[in-house]
Amino acid sequence: MTELVINGGNTLTGEIEIGGAKNSVVALMPAAILGTKVTIEKVPNISDVINLKEILKYLGVKIIEKKDTFILDMNNIENKVFDEEKASKLRASYYFMGAFLAKFGRCEIYHPGGCVIGERPIDIHLEGFKALGAVVEEYENKYVISGENLKGTEINLNFPSVGGTVNIMLAATTAKGITKINNVALEPEIDNVIELLNSMGAKIKREFNSIIIEGVEKLNEGKVRVIPDRIEAGAYIIA
Repeated sequence: MTELVINGGNTLTGEIEIGGAKNSVVALMPAAILGTKVTIEKVPNISDVINLKEILKYLGVKIIEKKDTFILDMNNIENKVFDEEKASKLRASYYFMGAFLAKFGRCEIYHPGGCVIGERPIDIHLEGFKALGAVVEEYENKYVISGENLKGTEINLNFPSVGGTVNIMLAATTAKGITKINNVALEPEIDNVIELLNSMGAKIKREFNSIIIEGVEKLNEGKVRVIPDRIEAGAYIIA
């Protein structure tokens, strides 16, 4: 499809259902690997979800699909390096950094979304990992992050990044002690991720623009419903 032609002048009537939020599901699916078996409802049928399914299946995750509900079984998951092509297809592949750190204590991942060295678009994420005690090694086209004994600390974000907030929160979920992240993003998709993590046994609470995480040893089964996509809803409101 190269163009859309919209002929206006007609009164719009009827009832529609808003799909699941893209910016939420791309964080929920990587976050789910922290548990054992996770149900995600209202999953939108979008290309990012297709790419995430490919990555998860490559990692050994079994996915059962029932209409717009995904059941993810992490029983045979492995900490594998997915290739550069897979990472470049999906900007949100960087969420596997925080999830792998919390799950396995190590992450090796190609630059997400094909970002080139020099632009440093995920500095907030990396600095957060370092604050928790992780060691970050950066090569020409990938990152190697090690942190088997992450420890809770207070982290002040220099910008309220959605991706940075979620990624650091994922890593801190199993860190020892208390982590407090200040100047976090306020987008509702973050609270959707918190809802999933807490259903899996995490101990996370928000205090306006701060998020407090009490580290736990491991996460178990969980369930969440993807929130409606506010951008899609806004487009219909404008129409």
